[in-house]
Amino acid sequence: MSYLLEDEDEDSLVPLYEGKRYGELFHFLFDLQVRFSLLEKMYESDSEKVMYATFRLKGEVGQRWSQYVLTKEERIKQGIPAVTFEEMKQWLEADIKGNVDMMVRAYQTMDNLRQGPDETFEAFLQKFEQAAIDIPDELPEKLRVARLLAKLTPNFREKFYERIPQTFEELRQRGYLQDDLNHRLPPPAHHPRRKGRSRRRGRSDNQTGNAGT
Repeated sequence: MSYLLEDEDEDSLVPLYEGKRYGELFHFLFDLQVRFSLLEKMYESDSEKVMYATFRLKGEVGQRWSQYVLTKEERIKQGIPAVTFEEMKQWLEADIKGNVDMMVRAYQTMDNLRQGPDETFEAFLQKFEQAAIDIPDELPEKLRVARLLAKLTPNFREKFYERIPQTFEELRQRGYLQDDLNHRLPPPAHHPRRKGRSRRRGRSDNQTGNAGT
């Protein structure tokens, strides 16, 4: 196959795309672009890019794409140009956005996400961004800032009240800084019972006992 390297093994190929999550599509297209850029001479034409991307589709999404291409081939006979890689990308995005069940699960995951009491900002941000990548319609930046702030614990969120972050990157950096500050803070002070007071009580008891003799 002209779109594969000689003796290429599975580990060097772009991972198969199953069309289960929007984030999966994001990574699939990114990996394809990396391959096409590194092996530019192999993928000079759209047909080679489309063939390779089709080769890495798995399951139902591959079947749906094949059906689309077959329909397109009928149109080619009428003088309509062949499938381009850009058209394939648009089709894949429309296909995943049309998966209503997947979209509902993605929004439910985001809605249920909350920072744990002992969870660092960095660890929670990773979960937040993983959930966000599965939602294709990205919010304006200020709404992304508000969404993340609302999901932090009250104690962590109040660190931002004096000056609300204006960008998501500002929120990220200040969150990391707060993690560092929390890590350096000493543990809550422990106040043991004062021994001197108990000794005084003991002396008082002895004195009382002596007075009674």
